Amino acid sequence: MGIDVKQAKHALEVARRVKATQSVDVGFQCRSAPPIAAIAERIQGGALGKIASVTRITMRRPRRRKVFPGASADEHRFA
Repeated sequence: MGIDVKQAKHALEVARRVKATQSVDVGFQCRSAPPIAAIAERIQGGALGKIASVTRITMRRPRRRKVFPGASADEHRFA
């Protein structure tokens, strides 16, 4: 993960150089926390039955996206 494509590529290079006994993890680590993973496993196993609807509410101002002429779609995702 990085603030631009150059940083993201650098992070990938670093991740490729780690030893087999090491791991590199980026993202929302709470997803892999044991209690959250156990809940996700139960939900995916059908413990709640069929999910009919999911709602998300975010209470923050929308983020203004910067425009980078000539940037690829992947580069825009990092902006």
